[in-house]
Amino acid sequence: MYILAFYTRNGIPETGLAPVLDIWRVRDNTKLISAQAMAEVGGGFYKYDFTGYDPQEDYAVRCDGGSTLPTGDRYVYAGNEGYHDDIKDIQDSLTALEVLIKRILGLSQENYRLFDTVYDGSGKRLISCTIKIYGSKSDTLADTGPIATYNMVSTYDVDGQLGSYRVTKES
Repeated sequence: MYILAFYTRNGIPETGLAPVLDIWRVRDNTKLISAQAMAEVGGGFYKYDFTGYDPQEDYAVRCDGGSTLPTGDRYVYAGNEGYHDDIKDIQDSLTALEVLIKRILGLSQENYRLFDTVYDGSGKRLISCTIKIYGSKSDTLADTGPIATYNMVSTYDVDGQLGSYRVTKES
């Protein structure tokens, strides 16, 4: 990873410097790099190739442009923050959200299948069944990789009207 520093003299990009930098690992306050030379990129920019960079660590960096610069322009500092945990949390949340969306689609009868159907004596009213929902049409047709399985149970009154209807998630 390249560490970049931008130097100016009274607001104007400064070239021809010989800056050095120091790098500390924040976790244990260890100084890892001391007074290492930076290479000029151009237009006031200088770089250092931090080959020991570990994205799992947080670092503090101080670059010194040298004593020829005015005090207010001499030092540049930076740091990184370990966003890897935040990114992992976002990825996990998106994965969970994807599963929930697929479940909603399945419950709205997209990529949805009934198994083990049981009808009443007339053969017209569904009493119970297993419902499986899937993430794709091909999974539905092949009965592979169901997202979730539900059990449905219903009851009817003496006039054949639906009395109750219950769907519970099993897996």
